[in-house]
Amino acid sequence: MRRILLLAGILVLVRSVSAVAQGDEAKKAEVLATVQKLFDGMRARDTAAVSQVLDSSARLVTTLNANGVADMDITAVPDFVRIVAIAAPGQLLDERIGGPEVGVEDNLATVWVPYRFYLGTGFSHCGIDAFQLAKTSSGWKIIALADTRRAPAECESAAQGDEAKKAAVLATVQKLFDGMRARDTVAISQVMDPISRLMTSRTRSGAPVVEARSTPDFIHDIATAPAGQVLDERMQDPEVRAEDNLATVWTKYRFYVGERFSHCGVDVFQLARTLSGWKIIALAYTIRPAPECGT
Repeated sequence: MRRILLLAGILVLVRSVSAVAQGDEAKKAEVLATVQKLFDGMRARDTAAVSQVLDSSARLVTTLNANGVADMDITAVPDFVRIVAIAAPGQLLDERIGGPEVGVEDNLATVWVPYRFYLGTGFSHCGIDAFQLAKTSSGWKIIALADTRRAPAECESAAQGDEAKKAAVLATVQKLFDGMRARDTVAISQVMDPISRLMTSRTRSGAPVVEARSTPDFIHDIATAPAGQVLDERMQDPEVRAEDNLATVWTKYRFYVGERFSHCGVDVFQLARTLSGWKIIALAYTIRPAPECGT
């Protein structure tokens, strides 16, 4: 009898794990379909389709390396849609992706994917696209997009980020958490680029909700936290991807207020290397209440 009950328990667990895995794959397919809809809209100059998948507050950031100098080019969504609309007649904007890496947790997702860009039939450039997406009441939306660009002659030599680069990226993220713990607003400002913002993805009354907060507001909240209240965010098993002057970090976290465990979730960072080092250009995160976090 015990053996039968044990086997029955194992079968239930296997089915539960399988259902979760299938659910994750379905979410990943939806996320990739959203990204593909952006590229299909660009190719067809369908500005309505492009606008449908881009959150109105999203920014498109291109990391550059002009003559060895790190820089960024920032485009707002209305400007990007206008670029698609006024492209020269017959000029096909053809972005082709391959080998995407997709991460999904609750209503937050990331995509890191190599791309090759063609103007008509002419190969223009290549690079990496890094997307952050959030699920909203109207479906998945791109809330941040950053990319690298390499000239055709440099595309075949593209290499993944080395360990030293990844360590520097993680050190930047850790400096943010150390600054929060110490209420060191100067240290926080040093790692948060002025263009950055914080996006919270959570569920309220069964519906997905996305909330945006500016970096100045975030720093103000840190500075004005009640005296003696330590804001202690702890990373767990961070995954780092880096190429050229662009990086992402996907990490689980547990958040403590003093010694009290408050909540958990996933942090998703986009970082760009600038003249003054790595800077956080976008941060999105999920929040789960403590009872849902497990041990």
